[in-house]
Amino acid sequence: MSLLQSRGFLFISLQPSRCLAIWIIASHSIAALGLLVSPWRWWIDLLLFIVICGSAIWLLRLHVWRTSAKSVVSIQQNHNGWLLTLRDETLLNGTLHFDSLVMTKLVVLNFKVPGRLRPLPVIIVADAINAEQLRLLRVVLRWSSSEETPNLF
Repeated sequence: MSLLQSRGFLFISLQPSRCLAIWIIASHSIAALGLLVSPWRWWIDLLLFIVICGSAIWLLRLHVWRTSAKSVVSIQQNHNGWLLTLRDETLLNGTLHFDSLVMTKLVVLNFKVPGRLRPLPVIIVADAINAEQLRLLRVVLRWSSSEETPNLF
């Protein structure tokens, strides 16, 4: 156990995810193939195809390759909440939003960041971090959610 983990800190540097890239490309390809059977005029199909391709490229840059300036490249939990580092080296303090999702191979963290209207999503697939970091993240999220929920019984 590292010194940071023993003091209650969790630091995760996010890497590109091959599984997420395959999922994004597959889902956008299915949407583009659906245009082949659409009853719309060819120019509407062409516009929709451009939108689908743009969406795929935007999601790949933002969540898979993390090359966009607004991509979250690391998250750190400390005593004050969560610290998010963007690709352009901007540091954001955030609090974990209530609608985050934790599954065995997929974690979607939504952070409430001051100055933003919508939560900032961070998608973490099992192949984007090592197994020990994923386990520690799930443990931290489980304990933090049990502390925040009131005891109704």
